[in-house]
Amino acid sequence: MYAAWLKDLRMTDLDKVGGKNASLGEMIGGLTRSGIRVPGGFATTAEAYRAFLAHSGLDQRIRERLAALDPVLVELEDESERHRGHAGYVEGGGTHWRLTIVARAFAGKPTVARHRMVYQALGDLMQHPIHALAIQARAPDDAAPGA
Repeated sequence: MYAAWLKDLRMTDLDKVGGKNASLGEMIGGLTRSGIRVPGGFATTAEAYRAFLAHSGLDQRIRERLAALDPVLVELEDESERHRGHAGYVEGGGTHWRLTIVARAFAGKPTVARHRMVYQALGDLMQHPIHALAIQARAPDDAAPGA
């Protein structure tokens, strides 16, 4: 299901449509039961957003842009669900990422310069849809964390 009528939503639908839409459903239901007419509307579901992300290939688009750094390793994880309720969170994911990248281009560069290189490679994706990106950027000769 990719859409749901607001009049049919309750707080029990939180995981399907997010907090604001579930709250709107509760409010519209209460107003309607009180005899107050409210214009109809619908909510896009979390399932629809996940389908959009899969179709849009955000993970793949991130990897394609990072290819400009000629990495030897890219590990990318969508951690959005761990940030539910935090700023920038969007139901369905794609907003909060963890990146481990190893590239020769990072050799001899400080951490801040490496992060700037990643941000530059990602370009406008850092404005939308990415809200937060945790970066671990190493050169191939750098020791792995915990080694």
